[in-house]
Amino acid sequence: MDTGIGSMSMMPVLQQQQPPISCAVTFTDPDHPSSLKIFFNKARVSEKYSDVILHVQSKKFYAHKLVLAAASPYFDSIFQTRAVTKKASNSVKVENIIISSTQETDIFATFLNYLYTGEVTVDKGNVGEIMRLANHFLVTKLRDFCGEFLVKYIDPENCLQIKDIADKFGMPGLSKSATIFVQNRLQDVSCHIMCLLIHTQSLTVL
Repeated sequence: MDTGIGSMSMMPVLQQQQPPISCAVTFTDPDHPSSLKIFFNKARVSEKYSDVILHVQSKKFYAHKLVLAAASPYFDSIFQTRAVTKKASNSVKVENIIISSTQETDIFATFLNYLYTGEVTVDKGNVGEIMRLANHFLVTKLRDFCGEFLVKYIDPENCLQIKDIADKFGMPGLSKSATIFVQNRLQDVSCHIMCLLIHTQSLTVL
């Protein structure tokens, strides 16, 4: 009597196919961004691989359009517009851009260094011009940092000027801080204004 056991043992056994083992490994160099930053800044300082020259007064600043465009939407917009013209004319050359928004070459150098390194030293002597440049070139993080600096060092002598700057550059947070300071120190602010008026009148008489 055939139980079927023999015939079952003769049936082929189906093997389950295993998914292929992936041999791909992703490597990320944590120092890569900082290395690029250092390289581009060294290239700027040594005037290597420059494709744009920024003119401030009679001083030339050699730079790289890719870095400027990445750091400033203002420059990005300029280079995109000019790229269309260059593509139509098939011309490739170093571009020259006149920077008429400032006359302070040293402060512009500080601003340009920030665009490359993300680092800047702000003090009471340069904060106003750096903030103005940051606002003009749409570098909002730098502009906001300057605003934080002004809040930290606000006093009866500069609070009204800070309020004007904040309103001009569209910084409601800074404007509010200056307004609150004036309200809390109204007597000191009024005294400072009176002193200025007296001093101005005395100079007029002289």
